[in-house]
Amino acid sequence: SPAEALLRAAYDKKPTSELGWALAREVQERDASQAQAILQKILSEDPKHAPAAWKLASMAEASGRVVDALEFYDRAVKADPKWTTAWRNRAELRFDRLDGGVVALRELTQASGHKRSTRALHLSSRMRMALDDRIGAQRDAEAALKIDASYAPAQRTLTKLDLDAGRTDRALARIAE
Repeated sequence: SPAEALLRAAYDKKPTSELGWALAREVQERDASQAQAILQKILSEDPKHAPAAWKLASMAEASGRVVDALEFYDRAVKADPKWTTAWRNRAELRFDRLDGGVVALRELTQASGHKRSTRALHLSSRMRMALDDRIGAQRDAEAALKIDASYAPAQRTLTKLDLDAGRTDRALARIAE
């Protein structure tokens, strides 16, 4: 594409992190391995480039390389400890693919301390359910609904908690809402 050609010429002339990031984003759909090589180069020259580490983590996770993904998420959160997306993605990966428990919940709680979101609260609720912490799961799901009352995953979590506790009328009322 013309944009890729311009970015490549600029990057070849002066390979800055910003130009490399733009070029990697431009080529990622067409050539993932080329995008990864550019992102790796960015990290080798600028180890604190959190977006490059995050993107490499996302690409590794998508291709099933969980250990590599976790390593890159580690680099992203180390480079930018307040970046909640990187923390949340790391916690989701740990929960879904690795230990599914206490470590992931602790990491998510740490990330959520920076910024609470419906998705982070719902993920915390799912983790608490897996750890059999029904009260914490309910608290987190309700907190997610205070942010966005229409957030269906949190509604489903509360409905399941009601059904598990034998509160059928309450579960039916949630479904009818």
